[in-house]
Amino acid sequence: MTVPPSIEIEDAHWREFESWGERRLDEVLAFLRDHVSRTPSTHVPGKLKQLRGEYRGYYQFSVDRERRVIYRVDEQEKMFFIEYVGLHPDWRKSRGGRFTR
Repeated sequence: MTVPPSIEIEDAHWREFESWGERRLDEVLAFLRDHVSRTPSTHVPGKLKQLRGEYRGYYQFSVDRERRVIYRVDEQEKMFFIEYVGLHPDWRKSRGGRFTR
């Protein structure tokens, strides 16, 4: 039996989730519960993809056309870290430390 990863979410990310409204918050929580806790790195067409290049090892969950959740998984520590919650990042401008870690 595999142990699901623990989830680390900063207060600022929770506030952003809450600002999206109950429907979107429910969708994100269902995704965390049903997908990330079991198969965090499995591609979901149209919803979840692994990032490339300097962001290799991060996963982007598309909540809707505008909103994204970006996370990484530490398999050794069995931890799941939400690194970004917000509007779709403009990757050309994100070099200044858009992620929280």
